[in-house]
Amino acid sequence: MATAAQSGAGAAEGLARIRTAERERLSRRLHDRLGPLLCSAGLLTGMIRSAPAGSAPQGEDLIAKLERALEEAVEEVRLLSQEAAPGLASRRGLRGALELLARVHQAELRMEAGPASMPAPRADALCELARDALIVSPRPARIELADGALRIRTAPDLDPAVARALEASARAAGFGFTLQPAPDAATIEIPLGEIR
Repeated sequence: MATAAQSGAGAAEGLARIRTAERERLSRRLHDRLGPLLCSAGLLTGMIRSAPAGSAPQGEDLIAKLERALEEAVEEVRLLSQEAAPGLASRRGLRGALELLARVHQAELRMEAGPASMPAPRADALCELARDALIVSPRPARIELADGALRIRTAPDLDPAVARALEASARAAGFGFTLQPAPDAATIEIPLGEIR
């Protein structure tokens, strides 16, 4: 049986792995999505500037493409900044926060009636747990809010240190936590009942 110190060290190691995965994810999104959009906008601007006089239809088409590229870049920045900022559920409500997390993490979302009400700090803690679990989950991930629990499908071989960190975070926020293994994907379940 692990000692409290070993368990705490394992949770800290898991939390460090979650944060590293989060930084890698943000770096990839900025490099793979935002960088090309902004590069495209710069190239289109140069093409518009060098278009011969009198080529109005071609210029209009280039301007429309530039507008789309800039709109997509702005939307990507908006999504990343909203998702990364603390207090997501306080700002958007639990359902809105889970919808945003699903969108940003390209996760399938299924929501039945959630809790009638949940204090904002508790809802924020639940969303932080969901975000951390999604960061380390393979795609496509799945979030489910049903039957009085939040469930997140994750990797079948979830790193034990990461699992300990998620469990420690859940328990520190007053939630229960179970990890249900399966051959194709494990499921993290966080009951939304009374504070434990």
